[in-house]
Amino acid sequence: MAEKKWTRDDLIAALKAIGCGEPESWADSQLREGIFQLHRFAFLRALWSYVVRPDGTNWVNDKIDQAQQNRDEITSAAGPALERMLKAGVAAEDIVKVVRAAQAELLFEFVYHLDDSLSALARLPYPGNPSDVAWSLFAVDDEGNPMQELGCLHESVIEVMPHPEDS
Repeated sequence: MAEKKWTRDDLIAALKAIGCGEPESWADSQLREGIFQLHRFAFLRALWSYVVRPDGTNWVNDKIDQAQQNRDEITSAAGPALERMLKAGVAAEDIVKVVRAAQAELLFEFVYHLDDSLSALARLPYPGNPSDVAWSLFAVDDEGNPMQELGCLHESVIEVMPHPEDS
């Protein structure tokens, strides 16, 4: 199947729908430069949906509750630690700031490693040729065939970050 031919208005509407604060700029870049900006924005915004929100103090209690319900999960260790932090007087807002910063850093490193498999592989004791184990993220057509690499994602991580008012 051929690549969808987007109009500027359709691209702007799609970008607005997924929370883009500057949809005109992203749409113009896609149309002018041929970069699949809608795909890039959607992928990064989806990743951000897993990062605790800055106002997400309910996340702390949710993690404590989840840990009490299922102590066998790898993430359940956070529950008792969070309880101890709260009992020691650490504000839930401060816990969220630390967790959010760590999650954002992981997100950045994750997409950086998608962009640069050679750098990622260099961190491992891989004995062979690093180009033998290369990867990338691609936009695909309806049949799963690669259409365009979605590169340089790390450059847009912060720009795509949702803000509390983006509910």
